Amino acid sequence: MIDKAILHGLGLAPGMRPLTGTPPACLATLGAIALIDHALDRLAAQGVARVVAPCHHARAAIAAHVAARGAAPGVEVLASPEPMADGAELAFAARHLGDGDFFAVRADMAWFDGYVPALARMVREWDPARMDVLLLAQPMSRAIGDQGAGELFLEPSGAARRRRDGEVATHAFAGAAVLRGGALAAETGPGLGFLALVDATEAAGRLFAVSHDGVWCRPDRESSVELVEVEIGYRAVAPAPEPSPFAARDAAAMDRLAAMPSRLRRRIRGRGARWPLS
Repeated sequence: MIDKAILHGLGLAPGMRPLTGTPPACLATLGAIALIDHALDRLAAQGVARVVAPCHHARAAIAAHVAARGAAPGVEVLASPEPMADGAELAFAARHLGDGDFFAVRADMAWFDGYVPALARMVREWDPARMDVLLLAQPMSRAIGDQGAGELFLEPSGAARRRRDGEVATHAFAGAAVLRGGALAAETGPGLGFLALVDATEAAGRLFAVSHDGVWCRPDRESSVELVEVEIGYRAVAPAPEPSPFAARDAAAMDRLAAMPSRLRRRIRGRGARWPLS
């Protein structure tokens, strides 16, 4: 059983400021629930008892939010000595977890489970004899919002490889992973990125992924939040689209066309008339 986790992605995230106004990004809401709570609720449901959360910016705000939850799992907010890239955050926090495999979950993304909870599916597939890292990967065909070119390709065996330059990947990283205890022991440096860890694991043949069968998003803008909230039922109706600036003109043209004799309408349509008719 995997009963501990690192919660990361608690930084400034400048791209999410249209949602948060001010940092931290993990306190942005999706369906009136903070993103950090979406992550912690799923870890609690999986039976995770201990979470460490490395944080450099806005540590007091995050610690206060976690303390006010009054619910499992227990969270220790770690004071990062300096701003760190996401891979360095994991290596720093892993030293506080001790031995054993663990979850690593980003607090600035959100996923919603399919028939079987995603973390339970990952535990079922986890094999530390073959794997150092097991990622949750979202099919790009079901990603909500603009997710770019994706990050991952999945093999039938479950092995994963990262997208190279010029490729469009089939999957995006959905923010959750299982890591083998000790896999980060040799990693150092505040600039170490998570993708560098992924590349090293792939080169060793120990990178795998599980394809997510539910809903996931990286809510970096209001439009993607609205789409997800409709998808999962937090909103009953999608927001009304902005009216076309040509709507009134086109409606008047259609009225004029409808008032014409049928023979003339057929001739106009047959000639590919341009709009509006004048």
